[in-house]
Amino acid sequence: MQAVRKVTLDADPRITESIKWSTPTYSYQGNIFSFNPAKNFVSLLFHTGAKIPGELAARLVEVEHPLGGVAHRLALREGGVATSGIGGRLWHDAAGFAHHLLDPATGRPAWTGLIQATALAPTALEAETLAKMALLSGPGGGRRLLRGFGGVVVHEDGDVEIVGDPAAPAAVAA
Repeated sequence: MQAVRKVTLDADPRITESIKWSTPTYSYQGNIFSFNPAKNFVSLLFHTGAKIPGELAARLVEVEHPLGGVAHRLALREGGVATSGIGGRLWHDAAGFAHHLLDPATGRPAWTGLIQATALAPTALEAETLAKMALLSGPGGGRRLLRGFGGVVVHEDGDVEIVGDPAAPAAVAA
């Protein structure tokens, strides 16, 4: 939480920090985001309508490979990026390996051929939705879903596939 706080406050001197809704909230001409702490992790709640005018420098976003290392690097100037994968919530039970994303037809974990999907989109909410949909749709469906804004998928064999226009300014080869 402290690392995110430091990056946020160092990003632009116009961003302010206050306590709203009993949690740290960061603002500039409206709320940008608030921490949403939970027992074992921290998530960020991004508010809509918060815009910082002017040209923003590209931010380097490293997409972690679920088997270790960096899968890809993205240079983002705007929009959202989100990753969905099974690596963080994978366990072994009596029926074999399991994870938290279920196939509604069977009620069992969905094994689609992908173990992670990262999506780019105009907003973080759209990116999160596209990432989850791409992961659950498998390689072909994931590719179709991510083609519009771009993304990165990791196949179950560990291979990394960059999806979308390779000339797009949001994607920089690792």
